[in-house]
Amino acid sequence: MKKLLHLVYSLLLVACGAVTPVAAPHTNIPSIQFQSPSITKRDVVAKEGLDLVVGVFAASENIVFLFGSMMARDGEFQPMQSTLLRSDDGGAHWKEVMSPISNATVREFTMLESGIGWALVFNHIPPSYKYTLFQTTDYGINWQEVAIIPLSSKEFPLALQMIFVDELHGQIDLLYQYSYLEFLTTNDGGTNWKQSGTYQPEFEGNTPTGEILGSYHALIKDKNESFSLDHSGVWTLNGAYGNPDVNVIVIQHQQFTDDGPPTTREITVPKHFDYMDGQIIVQQ
Repeated sequence: MKKLLHLVYSLLLVACGAVTPVAAPHTNIPSIQFQSPSITKRDVVAKEGLDLVVGVFAASENIVFLFGSMMARDGEFQPMQSTLLRSDDGGAHWKEVMSPISNATVREFTMLESGIGWALVFNHIPPSYKYTLFQTTDYGINWQEVAIIPLSSKEFPLALQMIFVDELHGQIDLLYQYSYLEFLTTNDGGTNWKQSGTYQPEFEGNTPTGEILGSYHALIKDKNESFSLDHSGVWTLNGAYGNPDVNVIVIQHQQFTDDGPPTTREITVPKHFDYMDGQIIVQQ
């Protein structure tokens, strides 16, 4: 189990573009507003602080999301709580728009041009695992829980992808530890889910799990890059997870133009935060 968890979080960190050391550009640090934390391991976090580990999703040149978790080392790096940050001014100001869930991460995020979107939150306290689906109808300003995703096994479930083709029809692909792939579909916007198929590969030890993860990682767009829904540009994350010399995540926003080359600007978001008196400390 520990090997699989390590593989999962290694894949997540790579997907979030957290492998190359980055020098912080000389840009202003944006304003970040967190909600009240939902952290159970307060002694760990007070000692270690919190690292922001996120992917990016852009709705427009102004509306952009950072989704994932606040992590800390407790024997190994673990999510202390989920986080979903939203900016409506191109990254100058960020606000946590979903109440954080302890020991959880926003595993998947997607949105349509209509402003209807979904966030899939994974909460894992072995031997119990839980996926909760949240929905927004106003471009991420407000969120509400719409479903607990039904799991067909007590084994570790890894969500490989979540796709919605319109406001009603979506699919979640789950991989159960060393067992089988399960495909869940909805036709009512995410309230109800049913199994539409399974796939069970031939196993030799732990090899198939790694192969499946690798195949999905190759097929699915990395979470560290997002083309805006309005086709105005592309947002890219870059940071160095676990590097004590780099405490920032650099967001690069490349804006397309009609009559010339794209313009590029960089936004620097803090990666490491202190935790004191029950609050996340944001240094401005």
